[in-house]
Amino acid sequence: MPFAVAHIIIPIIILNLIRDKVKGFKRKITLHEILIAGIFGILPDIDLIFDIIFNSIGSDLHIHRMFTHNLVFPAIVAAATLLIKHKKTRMVLYAASLGLASHVILDFIIVGFVYPLYPITDFGIGLNIIGLFTFSAYQILAGLDAIILLVWIIHEEKKKKIKDFI
Repeated sequence: MPFAVAHIIIPIIILNLIRDKVKGFKRKITLHEILIAGIFGILPDIDLIFDIIFNSIGSDLHIHRMFTHNLVFPAIVAAATLLIKHKKTRMVLYAASLGLASHVILDFIIVGFVYPLYPITDFGIGLNIIGLFTFSAYQILAGLDAIILLVWIIHEEKKKKIKDFI
């Protein structure tokens, strides 16, 4: 899985780009929703706690990427926004859904398998791009996090918007 920085910063970048580039979204998407997207971008890895607990008691049970790494839950959260009339709540749910979905997509692309329709089906899929390299996964993921963070900071400074995030 990508490291935490990638999981947090990618949905932040996506929502920030939507905010800046899509007409009419500058006032609809606040920094609060951008923060929500980042928090929900890392949230699916909460299941690692259970893997650690199971491993510590000698169990072979692994649930990482099963319940929290699917597209069913982000789709349900996005669909729930259709039932919500309060615009601010709706935008928070969209941001949360974006964060959750981006996490699953990053894991799908970069490393290992995800189960995009779990619990409907246990079909697993993944591109596992990291497996194409001879370097260790740790080196690649650490470098990826650093590059993503630096590119984002340079972009924000170039646009004179870095103060928005301080």
